[in-house]
Formats: sequence, structure tokens, C-alpha cells
Amino acid sequence: MQNIYAFSETTKNLPLNGRWEVKARSLSPIPTASYDSQSIYIENPSPNCDITITITSSTGEEVYRQTFSESQTAYMVIRIGNLTSGQYTLQMANNQGNYLTGVFGI
Repeated sequence: MQNIYAFSETTKNLPLNGRWEVKARSLSPIPTASYDSQSIYIENPSPNCDITITITSSTGEEVYRQTFSESQTAYMVIRIGNLTSGQYTLQMANNQGNYLTGVFGI
């Protein structure tokens, strides 16, 4: 089965920094993220574990948290249309000690 994804022309890249290792490969592809005014789109080329996504506001308030099971982590969509204007930090983490963070603005 082939997946097809559609992005709007206003989708922006969300740079992610941190440590993300996949034990089975010497060169590990890391998840990538982009966003628009309504959603964050995360593509994970190595869906091999559960991933917890957390979004915090610039004041440190946690505004979103969800754990995606391994079978759901190849492509994740997080709705952000209800967030107020401002800067937010997205964090992805798994139980293997890997994490990625990125800052985005609405």
C-alpha cells in the first residue's frame, strides 16, 4: 500500500534538533516536520517505537501531549488550529532516550 500526502503551499519546514538513533542502521534517517496554520505534519522513516509528542507555549505551559503507538508513527498529524498566536516548542521523545525539539510560531 502506498501513502499519499497533500500539503498546502503555505507549509513551512520545522527544523528539529536533538538525538535520534535507530539501532539497526549505521546512518539513521530522522523524523522530519513541517507545519501550516492548522497542523503539524511529522514523517518518520523508521517507525520502530512509540513516540510522545509534547507542545509547550513560550510561557512553559504544556498545551498538547499525545503518545503515538509504533504502528501510528510513520506519519503523524497534530492539529494546532486552536492555539493562540505565539511561539511554541515541539518535542518528540521515545523510551529509548531519543528526542528532537523544534520551535515554531503561529
